[in-house]
Amino acid sequence: MPRVNLAWSAPDEAFDSFLVELTSPSGVTHSQNLTLSGDAFSLGISGLNPNNSYLVGLYGMYQGSFLEPVYSEATTGTCNLSVADFCQKLTPFPCLSHGDSVTISFHPINPHSVCN
Repeated sequence: MPRVNLAWSAPDEAFDSFLVELTSPSGVTHSQNLTLSGDAFSLGISGLNPNNSYLVGLYGMYQGSFLEPVYSEATTGTCNLSVADFCQKLTPFPCLSHGDSVTISFHPINPHSVCN
């Protein structure tokens, strides 16, 4: 099922809490408001529609007031590969399979030659 993984950074104790707002541009397919503690800097949101764009708003709360939000766009996709298929396609790279998830380590020697 498609999901969006979000991560951000902020100085320690800069915020009391965060509000993450996720909406589809049409506003029809999906809308969520999620509140997190001020020491949370990542969130995974699942149950989203495949091949859909979402607007993500991150609001920081400090002393009872929301500060100016930051926005980004996230787009879900689809994946028809099983974990085993995925690992086979990455033969030269280390791939650790854990049931229905994959952990991959990739550190290019020259980042400019990765897509050549």
